[in-house]
Amino acid sequence: MRFLSRIVTIAFILSVSEISAQEPEFPLEDFVGEGVQNIIHGTELVIEDPIFASWRIPFADEIINFQKKTNKPVYYSNISAVWFNTRNTKALLIPMGIKYQDFSFQLTIPYVFNRRIKYSNYHANARGIGDIGLSINRSFVSSDKVFTATGLIKIPTGNTDVIDQYNGTGYPVPLGNGSLDFGFGIGAEIPVNIPKMGRLFLSNKIHYLFRSPKIWSVQNNGFNTEIEARNGNTLWYNIAAMKRISKRIQFYIAANFLVNNGGNSSWNIEQEDGSATNGSDASNFQEMKLLDISPKIVYLNNKYHLSLLLDLPVLTQRHENNTEPDRYPILRFGVTIPVHLSKVKP
Repeated sequence: MRFLSRIVTIAFILSVSEISAQEPEFPLEDFVGEGVQNIIHGTELVIEDPIFASWRIPFADEIINFQKKTNKPVYYSNISAVWFNTRNTKALLIPMGIKYQDFSFQLTIPYVFNRRIKYSNYHANARGIGDIGLSINRSFVSSDKVFTATGLIKIPTGNTDVIDQYNGTGYPVPLGNGSLDFGFGIGAEIPVNIPKMGRLFLSNKIHYLFRSPKIWSVQNNGFNTEIEARNGNTLWYNIAAMKRISKRIQFYIAANFLVNNGGNSSWNIEQEDGSATNGSDASNFQEMKLLDISPKIVYLNNKYHLSLLLDLPVLTQRHENNTEPDRYPILRFGVTIPVHLSKVKP
């Protein structure tokens, strides 16, 4: 009996030694470094993407804007220039739109003058073309009410493999999210009369964006790593009121609410000896809820429209382990040039 117990003890010790000698499964950050971790888990690259920001808080004058029903064809276009400036992104957006009767199409091209990614002791920076945005609208006009259905597409034209162009850190600074994203939305624009305030135009819009995965290929410390990362899907809602102060001046006040899902990532790591390690992460770092209040003033004449918008963060709820800095107010300025292609003006 004593002999049998000794055999069991020796077998247990050998098994424990074998387990302890096995190579442990390292966390992802041991292979790809802090830079890619910031990109995968960060929420600022989601909300500061110029195209997404222009969708979330509409800025440039929209093609359809409280238009009354007409049986005559309306065919016109516009082009805008919008300066977009946040803590980590400075970009110029060029929205170009065209409308024919109840359909409208808008193409927005952003040029990122500076995109900054924060690392432990320094920043990495880059510039270039960002992701391009497309939107298609179908309007349904009833008397002085306008209802809209919208389709959104974000094309990953922004280079995600750019390395720091200014400080020589060697860290990546993506100019886009690297994924082909699709969304849809519905909206309503309704005029109302309020005592002592006169006639106001109310706008309600709700959108949902589906984000597709992005494949990252990283070489670091002798390891080849392939990461599939997906930003969380996003729901946002806008409610706005517009008051005509005069014939040429309009004032808007809007509340913008956003809910972003957590996102996830998975990876396959190949080492020099040919062995591989697989893993996944659903830490939901990208979970967030945002509420902003955005006043905007617009000056209109026959040749151009000038817009000034202030985005004021009211509520920011992020994942409890997310250490990104607080948001701060953002000021945006833009000019729109309408081009009427028919005799009937909207």
